[in-house]
Amino acid sequence: MTDQFSFMIPKELSSPLFFPEQTFVWSETYNQKLSVKPILLYELAHYSNISAIKPWEDPIDNVPLIWQEWKQEKILLGEIFKKRNKSAKKETIMGMTNSAGLLLEYLYWTNGQPVRLDELSLINHLNVKPVNATERISFILDRPNSFPSFIQLSELFAEQEKQFEKAKALKKLKSSQS
Repeated sequence: MTDQFSFMIPKELSSPLFFPEQTFVWSETYNQKLSVKPILLYELAHYSNISAIKPWEDPIDNVPLIWQEWKQEKILLGEIFKKRNKSAKKETIMGMTNSAGLLLEYLYWTNGQPVRLDELSLINHLNVKPVNATERISFILDRPNSFPSFIQLSELFAEQEKQFEKAKALKKLKSSQS
């Protein structure tokens, strides 16, 4: 029995920006340890009915992995933008796309849900989110090669961290009052 198989990208994650190939190769090793690479990995499994880790079910333990990855990506992207190297367009788009995927995971997982790309307006229904998150994320996805998108992405990460910490504190307060 092989530990790898290929499948079509589910409609909930259909996006040429994130999945230009429209297929994905799943490896059983993805189930051995939580990872944020490749991006949207566990959502791919979830929407394809593949038994896998569901990190959004335990955001307090799993979200810090996204934050750590973002801190590294932010440094790399900052260096790329600092150089203003137009020849690094492909590298910039790949880094920004990966980071936007991390942001979406951060946003959805902190709300206890898997990411959906088919309707960005669903972000409006999340309880824990930055102000105007849908519009700001659309801006980033429409212009992944621009410095203003990088700034917006950085701000959204910082704001979502604050919103998540606030939600955790409120939950803890409510449970201590019960």
